[in-house]
Amino acid sequence: MRRTRLYYPHPLCPQQTVVLEKAHSHYVLNVLRAKLNQAIVLFNGQGQEFHGHVASRHKRKVVIQLERLETPCVEPPCDITLLQCLSRNDRMDLTLQKATELGVKHIIPILSERSLAYSSVQHKQSHWEKILISACEQCGRNILPTLAPPQQLAEAITLPFVHRLFLDTHSTQKFTPSPTPQGNIAVLIGPEGGLTEPERLHVAAHQFQAIQLGPRVLRTETAAITALSIVLYVWGDFGR
Repeated sequence: MRRTRLYYPHPLCPQQTVVLEKAHSHYVLNVLRAKLNQAIVLFNGQGQEFHGHVASRHKRKVVIQLERLETPCVEPPCDITLLQCLSRNDRMDLTLQKATELGVKHIIPILSERSLAYSSVQHKQSHWEKILISACEQCGRNILPTLAPPQQLAEAITLPFVHRLFLDTHSTQKFTPSPTPQGNIAVLIGPEGGLTEPERLHVAAHQFQAIQLGPRVLRTETAAITALSIVLYVWGDFGR
């Protein structure tokens, strides 16, 4: 049976009694319709999870009694940063959700010439953080990916990545796996419509390896999910 996992962004310890925040109390009471003693797992993003049960439930408040601590190993061995150019709301949301489920450790939204401009970046940042939390709750991760504020493409590609990959439909080079890399891996995904020619040249000048994943043009969210899955199969824990 699927465990109910909730993110609780505060210190936790075994035998602790926790009063859930309003949103999670509502979820447990009105969505799950949880009964007394129903199992609940809490995690606070530090790599551990705390198993407990519903100790009491009131009209708008749920109390969880924690029992034991576990530290399951679910993080991939490779350190992947996704550089995702901004796309339309639903596509960006899907990309961030699936990147989190796949095990990406860092996400940097990228502003490029063809990126969709958002009127309120601060609002989107809060919205995206909720997507990452929900994805971690669902997939069993106990460490939240870091989510940077949106950065200009020219700034982001200068960050100290050891291995740099860029999906480019203009490239004729296929992805040829090398031995397991020592160091972090950056995967750059362009926006809807792709990067402009000057941007592509600028990215190449910063040692990003341009690769293509076959003759078909993938949507930006499909490209991200596919590229990350391949990296995790070759260098992560998919191929084990």
